[in-house]
Amino acid sequence: MAVQKINPAEIHWRDHVPYSKHYQDIYFSRDADQEVRRVFLNPSQLQQDTPILTVAELGFGSGLNFATLAEDVLARPHQRLHFISFEAHPLRFEDWQQVAASFPAYSVYRQLKKNPPPLLSGWHRSVFANGRVTLSLYHGKAEEGIKDLTALSRPLIDAWFLDGFAPDRNRDLWSPALMQRIADSCRPGASVATFTAAGHVRRALTDVGFTMRRVDQRPHKRESLAGHLPGLDKAHNPPSLTVYGAGISGASVAWHLAEAGCEVEVVDPSGPGSGASGMQHTVLHARLLGDGTASADLRCQAFHYASRLATELIPTPATGALQLMGPNLDINKLSRISQNYGGDDIDHSYWMRELAADESAALSNGKVTDTSLHFPTSRSMDLQAFCRTLLDHPNINLSTNVTDKPSNEESLRVICAGTASREFYPWLELADVGGQVDRYQYSSATSSLPLVGNGYFIPTNDGAVVGSTYEYKPWDPAEATAHNFEQNRRYLPAEVAWHSRARAMRCIASDRLPVVGQIAEQTWIATGMGSMGTTFGPLAGAIVAAQITGSLPPVDQTVLDLVAPERFLARQARRGMRHGISPQNGEKD
Repeated sequence: MAVQKINPAEIHWRDHVPYSKHYQDIYFSRDADQEVRRVFLNPSQLQQDTPILTVAELGFGSGLNFATLAEDVLARPHQRLHFISFEAHPLRFEDWQQVAASFPAYSVYRQLKKNPPPLLSGWHRSVFANGRVTLSLYHGKAEEGIKDLTALSRPLIDAWFLDGFAPDRNRDLWSPALMQRIADSCRPGASVATFTAAGHVRRALTDVGFTMRRVDQRPHKRESLAGHLPGLDKAHNPPSLTVYGAGISGASVAWHLAEAGCEVEVVDPSGPGSGASGMQHTVLHARLLGDGTASADLRCQAFHYASRLATELIPTPATGALQLMGPNLDINKLSRISQNYGGDDIDHSYWMRELAADESAALSNGKVTDTSLHFPTSRSMDLQAFCRTLLDHPNINLSTNVTDKPSNEESLRVICAGTASREFYPWLELADVGGQVDRYQYSSATSSLPLVGNGYFIPTNDGAVVGSTYEYKPWDPAEATAHNFEQNRRYLPAEVAWHSRARAMRCIASDRLPVVGQIAEQTWIATGMGSMGTTFGPLAGAIVAAQITGSLPPVDQTVLDLVAPERFLARQARRGMRHGISPQNGEKD
């Protein structure tokens, strides 16, 4: 299902308590945090020694159950939390500000109020506390999200919190069919807790295998329900494995696996952030599509996840970026993107906003005088430094001395080796496309934030970096410099001095999409990020780590199929092997 705008919750605030107009019920009471403990945390008897605690919830609402549990987990140095929740009507941006103000001591609210999951359907993945807390939030019908949970992951839930609005006001969230899916997602011995004591809820949970009990809640209310599944879960020891490649794809894969408790050996003779991942000046940007395709979903979800991960791991604030009109983005397409993703109101403008010409000029010091798209959560990045940050993890060992090809098919491995991946799987349709950026120095004022259009313009402390060429055949470096200067002349001041250039190869797939997923029995791959490695890389790492550990991936099956490596074999059965990469949409050869 294509990502689309979703209707937000309609909330009244009554004496600092949020009240749902639609369901005629409150989100939390005056003693909200204590109620969370009485109804959910204490009856669930959550294990404090589990390395990764996985909790699922019906009804994310204000996120209070998540925020309260996250504080408990963060107080235990050796535990991590993966919280999975489902919400049909997410909060508006302004409501997140009030919720966060109501609980100033809860650390996750500080991020949620600045960059909440957007009012878009589907999965939204966020990380907190440098990766110790992960939130997977599904916007839409719970039965559709839980279908993904049970289909795309092994049974992994340690505890369920059933916190939708009252059964007589929200019947769909308490159906017997949904209770069965809940049971199917659980490990043996998993618990369930809910605020309601309704008989039909207790019977539905009993019918799917839970042993239920009533929990005395007096004097606040009469009782609630809690229960557990029989059995003892077998320990799932995180595997050890090798990642080949320490660029943005390999570093992202390694970090996500390490956060899942795996011991990871990263092998790259060139060290972290070589090749195209060695650029010190790149832009984490969206380049959204407004066509409702799976490719559009991939770009949207990748951008949101990468921007949140970067915000969590990089201490400097986001710079924002402007996406400009050009050969691949005319005014009609720009407006369609804005309309499809809701960038015309405050609930969406914290991450995207369509700017009129005068607004573009004001934000860019007069350098942009056309309509543009503003992405406040974009940022300029030192990609090599980011790779080093990801690889600086106690569960990761980096080796730069090993040059042998991966050959042991009995051990788990992930290949993130760019076009060199074809040495192991010749049927991959990958090719190198060269690129060059040029650095200029000057002292006068230019745009204060990166500009992304036909190439990009990135302000630095003493000038700007401009580029990048797209070279299907190698260009003379001087020709590339002239091209980059001409493309960005209008953003550069008259007095400017050329400083230096940097050249690298991007790995591009024949269909311009990343190649991510399992490629053999013990082997996964993440490559083909093209010119969007900063944006695609983190999501690719989360996908591969989820597939290896059996946890929930950050996207649905449609996106997984889109990037899966076997897509080339299916196409080659129809039209044969495609060699090389040809220009598209008027790109220069």
